[in-house]
Amino acid sequence: MDAYAEHDKSAVRELLQWNDKQIVTVLTRLDTPGDPLRPWSARRYKAAIMLHTDAALQLFDANEETMQHQLDAAVALAARAQQNDAGDVGEFASRWSIAVSRLLRDRLRPRTAERFLGEIRKALPDDAGVLFESGTLAEELATAYAFEIDLAMTDAMRRRTVETIVERVLQRRKERLETAARWLEEALAVQATESARLHLGRVRMLLGEDAEALRVFGNLESSEDPGVAYLAPLFTAAVHERQGHLDEAAAAYGRAHARYPRGHSAVIGLSAVQQRTGKGDASRESLQSLLAQPAEPDDPWWWYQYDPAGAADQRVDAIRQEARR
Repeated sequence: MDAYAEHDKSAVRELLQWNDKQIVTVLTRLDTPGDPLRPWSARRYKAAIMLHTDAALQLFDANEETMQHQLDAAVALAARAQQNDAGDVGEFASRWSIAVSRLLRDRLRPRTAERFLGEIRKALPDDAGVLFESGTLAEELATAYAFEIDLAMTDAMRRRTVETIVERVLQRRKERLETAARWLEEALAVQATESARLHLGRVRMLLGEDAEALRVFGNLESSEDPGVAYLAPLFTAAVHERQGHLDEAAAAYGRAHARYPRGHSAVIGLSAVQQRTGKGDASRESLQSLLAQPAEPDDPWWWYQYDPAGAADQRVDAIRQEARR
């Protein structure tokens, strides 16, 4: 760990030679009576957590099971630091766990992220950031991965009717949305943030609880955060459009565009509604207005569930540098 803290890459290579039994043996003895390094400093805990994290990342494309063991070891260190009241490690562990989860999601490993967050919640059960990350991941699994089918079940599912498969997919989607709502509600109970409210509102919308979703979005439209103030009416428009209230949908898309003119989603949504209501000329004008925007527009909807390219790696690197101070 001392070598790792001094940016010695050989420390990671050495740790990769350890088997699972050796890792468990060390973890059960660290910072306990008999450990010559006891009591561990916050700096030592942080370095150890990131050492195991970097070992896991070295195994990312090679061995999923061993990678998870390394992440489990890092979580165990975070839990031990909490038990021994090791300075600010708890706050560090919160930011570290979110950074690791975002990196796993960025690399299309949401299941690994789900398992990882399940373990970290045991160590940090009341951490608002971890609960929020858990909720948004469940929301992602219910939407972006809604029709994912486990390979292990493929043969059995081939023998079922299409209707049965669809029923199972929809049931799993509903369960994941309910899980997302639970984690987001717990996050709000610890720390009320507009981001958590926004995500919970969208989850309610996806669950068909339109009245509650519209109430949440309505309260957020006056947010000082331009991204939240844009997404709230954007989601409001989606609810109205699904209900067939196209005039209300058009008005909501217009409010979203007014709050964030560089966003494309609101303009495209407005154009689609105008086309459906027989306003073809207005629809074309809306789309043509996009051509007058900068060549590199940005839209909060693009980053609602995912980070911009490179952001996840930068977040982990910032945590790594902090652990080596």
